[in-house]
Amino acid sequence: MSTWYWTGGANDNTFGTAANWNAARDGSGAAGPPIGGDSIVIENTNQTINGVATGLSLVDVTISNGGNIGSAGTPLTMQITGTLTIRTSAGTHYIGATAATAIVTTQIKQTGSGKVYLTGPGTFTTILIGSNCQVDISTTAAFTTLKASGGSTDIGNHATDITLLEVHGGSVRCRRPIVTAHITGNLISEGVDAAVTTANVYANGKHTNWTSSTVTTSDVRPGATASAKGSPYAATITNRTSYEGSKNYIDSGNVTAGAPTFIGDTSGATA
Repeated sequence: MSTWYWTGGANDNTFGTAANWNAARDGSGAAGPPIGGDSIVIENTNQTINGVATGLSLVDVTISNGGNIGSAGTPLTMQITGTLTIRTSAGTHYIGATAATAIVTTQIKQTGSGKVYLTGPGTFTTILIGSNCQVDISTTAAFTTLKASGGSTDIGNHATDITLLEVHGGSVRCRRPIVTAHITGNLISEGVDAAVTTANVYANGKHTNWTSSTVTTSDVRPGATASAKGSPYAATITNRTSYEGSKNYIDSGNVTAGAPTFIGDTSGATA
């Protein structure tokens, strides 16, 4: 296994060109390009990197450049058995997981004024999103776990359920089913397929359900807010629990909701 550093030495902005890669960070080593089983580092460049539909199976990928990587039509598509780490200040970065394979761990630490687009057809097993990030997860990308601590994340519809979604800060807009959500930030469930089995909303968290799907259990803790919006959707909230000091709103006659269970001083809870 080797680690290859992007130098852009060929000046053609093409991922597969050997002279754009070097075995040494300072460019003093042998030329690439990367092959299966290697790791790559793209850093300290504002170049646009094209021709990146590679399909490589790599170990670790680190991206910290301020330029652009790929496009909607030709993302950097690969399998990663270790960790994909992205920390950028600008630019758009299109990253794809190859069919029938996975990118095991994706850490998006910072995007600055830029944005990261995650695409399929494969799976991103675990996605971790930092506080200064803009992330778009397309309808073609499957994943099982997402933990967001800030920024803005938009999740397109997909047939695969999200097993665990944790929103510790920032805002997540989700259009696909969720098995379990833990919310201290802002989660918006939107669309026709955004069912949630269990939504646990904690202090300062907010869950807005704007769907034609069902929230089976909505557990709204002290200082938390849950609301269900209606038109053009007709949501169902089956089981609602409001703790002392929580707010639980039903905004429309289009929403079918079970009677809430109050815990604690009911004068401080709103249904």
